[in-house]
Order: sequence, then structure tokens, then C-alpha cells
Amino acid sequence: MNTCHIVLQLKDHRDSLVRRTIINLIPELAAYNPTAFINFYLRRSMLHLISQLQMDKERKPVNETDRAMAFLAIGKIALVAQHDLDPFLNDVMRCIKDGLRAKRYVQLQRRRWPLNIDCTFNRNPSLPFL
Repeated sequence: MNTCHIVLQLKDHRDSLVRRTIINLIPELAAYNPTAFINFYLRRSMLHLISQLQMDKERKPVNETDRAMAFLAIGKIALVAQHDLDPFLNDVMRCIKDGLRAKRYVQLQRRRWPLNIDCTFNRNPSLPFL
């Protein structure tokens, strides 16, 4: 499992392709040797994947592609680790809720935009303000 150690050292690499490859490799390494992965690398891997799911300080997603890949990686690890993931479930659920709230906010903003244009540009000057 020296490979896990090397892979996790590259998790914060400056190249986004390397970071995404690491996210994809983590569940593969978990499936290759589940016992060793759970005992030595599960916590570090999950903390990294959860960090990819969290919002930054301005409540914006870190990166939608990285988030999607992190969700898939967590799902694949869950198939291998099963109940060993229990300590991380609250954090994962919080990230899911935050992501749903953010998507809902974006959808509401997109719906309001055409209405704002209609109210602003299609107003008849002879009508009083509503």
C-alpha cells in the first residue's frame, strides 16, 4: 500500500488533471486492498474528498467537476468500506445539503432573470407603477 501513500501525497498538486486523477484513483486503491486501505488511508482519503465537496468562504463550490468526481469516489469507497464510513456520513450529508441549496439558489436566480427583464423592458409608460 505504498502506492496509496504516494498517491495521497499528490492530492494537492497544482495541475488539475493530476488532482482529478487522484480523486479517481482513491476508490481503485480502496478496492484493491480494502483492509489495508480502511486501516491506514480511509480517514485521510475521506477528509480530502470531503474537502472537494465543501463550499469555499464565499459559499461557492470549489469546482463542479471535482465535486462530481468526489461524490462518485465516495460512493465507490462506500461499496468497499461499508460501515467504516459511518464517522464521515454527517459531513457528507452536510455537503449534499449545501450543494442542493446552492443549486436551488442558482435555479431561482435563473427564473427571476427573465421576469426582471419583462418587468423592466416591456413596461408600458402610460401604466402607473405597480
